Amino acid sequence: MQKIGFFLLLFLGFSQNYFSINKPAQDKDEIQKLIDQSKRFLEQRNKLNALLSVNKAINLSKTKKNADQQILALNQKGKVHMAFREFGEAVKVFESAIKLPSSNKNCEIFNNLGVCKFNLGKGYESIQACLQAKKCYEESKEVAKVNSTLYMLGWSHAYVGEYDKASYYFLKQLEILKKDTAQVLNKGKVYRGLGINASMKGDFKSSIHYLNQALNISNSKKDIVGTFENLSALSSSYAQMKDFDNAFKYSEKGLIEANKINDEAVILEAKMNAITALVGLKKFDKASTFIIEISKDTAKYYFVPTFKVQYYQNNSLIQEGLGNYKDALYSQKRLKQYNDSIISVNNTIGISQLKDQYNFEKDQNTILAQKTELGKQAIKLKNNIILTIIISSVAIICLVIFAFSIYLKREKRKRLDLLSLKFKDGFNEYLKTKYDLTQQQLELWLKIVEGVEEVQIAVSFFKSAETINRWRRQLYAKLNSVEETDKHYTKPKAIILYNKEVDLFKELSNR
Repeated sequence: MQKIGFFLLLFLGFSQNYFSINKPAQDKDEIQKLIDQSKRFLEQRNKLNALLSVNKAINLSKTKKNADQQILALNQKGKVHMAFREFGEAVKVFESAIKLPSSNKNCEIFNNLGVCKFNLGKGYESIQACLQAKKCYEESKEVAKVNSTLYMLGWSHAYVGEYDKASYYFLKQLEILKKDTAQVLNKGKVYRGLGINASMKGDFKSSIHYLNQALNISNSKKDIVGTFENLSALSSSYAQMKDFDNAFKYSEKGLIEANKINDEAVILEAKMNAITALVGLKKFDKASTFIIEISKDTAKYYFVPTFKVQYYQNNSLIQEGLGNYKDALYSQKRLKQYNDSIISVNNTIGISQLKDQYNFEKDQNTILAQKTELGKQAIKLKNNIILTIIISSVAIICLVIFAFSIYLKREKRKRLDLLSLKFKDGFNEYLKTKYDLTQQQLELWLKIVEGVEEVQIAVSFFKSAETINRWRRQLYAKLNSVEETDKHYTKPKAIILYNKEVDLFKELSNR
């Protein structure tokens, strides 16, 4: 999701003026002036003053019991949180605005809510919010704004794996924009949506075509943010195609644009793209340099769980490639931790919650250290007999662990030897041809065989768990040459069949 979250900044429409937050109100338009003032501070990326201004507007509207202006002020406050990627906080603000009794509904709030839900990984809730916005605009006879909801509907359907519906909304939006020559930048955004949707669908040729169209538009209009988003998407698409040379080329260009934007979250995304490409190229030393650069940011509010999954996943591969197996194991443990919690965390995440999570981890580490020290003191108090029993037990356990680790290393060495680059490429083509698999289906099968956690599979494919379950059923049905039913939804069958094919391919290769 980090590949497309930042596009919402294009929605916010910043103004160009700046004046003091302390200027006293002189007439009945004071609330609107404070809202406008917040917009100006937001343009300057001055979050503190933007929030101070809009909070003042909210309090004043409550005092005057003006629900309409309170809704406008809450909408602006939500936008401030959106601009700084605090989507959980923004959702709370927008939902509180929707509950207010008012004769004039602010349809934009539903659209903004859809954007936030999307960035929190709540695809279906995003669709519902966008449909509410569309209905609201239709009732208000705002045709132009009805059309604007099509864009987010496209993104939301793409996120939940409904690619045909996503294409329908994007193409419908594009058809409307082509009639308006003033909408060139928005047309570029739709091309980017079509490109990313095609990439997630596995249609990489169309993806590259659409993304290059989007890039041409953003370059011609000197749209730095749009150019970064397009370069980032191109890097991601090439990485999915295993064309890591081009993936790195576009990630480097994206990093140049990210530095121009000078936003920490954007720079982080650009570096993540570069790391993924470098890992694919087996350039672990260079990838390690980027990993070290971003490691200091892991506790910051914008380093959301999906970023952490990508960070620890790449770092594990980098450390293993460098021979630092202890560090690789640590990253694997952290990766599992965030895989286990990513769904619940990602649905409610906000800046305060991320800070709480970070403080909680520090507290747990302190408690663990204290318990360890108490344990040491307790052991010293044990008599010689108990100490002997403990030492003997530990020795036995260590022997078992040591023997098991040797077994695992041998098995891993066999697997690494078996799946050398030359063998892997030939074997993958063999599987695709024999079972008529798409690249996406093959990658899913490989992840299942490698024992990748289901949540990690969903993150790597940028899909919901529901979509992954559907893909599994389709894959198992194809492997077993049967109709798609839950009966054939068994992981062991897929692994057994894979191992049989490995043996068969080795036999064929040795002839």
